[in-house]
Amino acid sequence: MAKAVGVSINTVSLWSKRFDSCGLEGLNDENGRGRKSWLPPEKVRQVITRVTQPPKGRTRWSTRRMAAEVRISHHSVHEIWRRNDLKPHLVRTFKVSGDAKFEEKFWDVIGLYLNPPDQALVLCCDEKSQC
Repeated sequence: MAKAVGVSINTVSLWSKRFDSCGLEGLNDENGRGRKSWLPPEKVRQVITRVTQPPKGRTRWSTRRMAAEVRISHHSVHEIWRRNDLKPHLVRTFKVSGDAKFEEKFWDVIGLYLNPPDQALVLCCDEKSQC
C-alpha cells in the first residue's frame, strides 16, 4: 500500500492505527500540524492587495521594490506571489475607444448578440493588425 500511494510504511501504519481508533475522522490531520507560516498574515495581505497597485511612476512591482515597501525579503514576496498565482509582470489590458458614443454603440452590439433578429446570422469581424 505504501508503494502504491507513494508514502513510507510508517505513514501507512500511522494511518491504519488512526483509522482503527477513530474511523474516517481519524484520517484528518490534527490542527497545528505542519510548518507554521513564516510571515504575519498582515504582511501577506499587504503583498496580495498591493500587487495590483504599482508605485508611482511605475507600471508594475518588482519583487525587490515590493519587499522594500512591505519590509520583508524579496524571496518572501516571490513565494507569496507564487502561492497565490500572482503575476504582476503579465499585464493584460483592454483598450477602450475614445469615441464619445462608445458606450452606446457597445450596448447596441451586445444587444445584437443577446437578442438577434429572427432568422438573422450575426457575425463578428475584429480588426487585428498582426493578422
